[in-house]
Amino acid sequence: MKKNIIYTLVALAALITLDSCKKKEDGIVGTWKVTGATFSPSVTISGTTYTDAYLFLFDEVCEQDDLFIFKDGNQVTFD
Repeated sequence: MKKNIIYTLVALAALITLDSCKKKEDGIVGTWKVTGATFSPSVTISGTTYTDAYLFLFDEVCEQDDLFIFKDGNQVTFD
């Protein structure tokens, strides 16, 4: 459940970010890999301040190389 929520949030953030950087006619269809993420402004948790959001995106290190595949028709799959 937690993994699905994280993937959904990452996919949504990628859609918003990538959509704003590309021309509308190009879209974001294709294969994407998350290589970094940051908090701005920083976030403080239990007295520790974080700016690197990448630490919180994946439950396990082996998930850091997963790909997000955006397809026509608003479909997203993970590999």
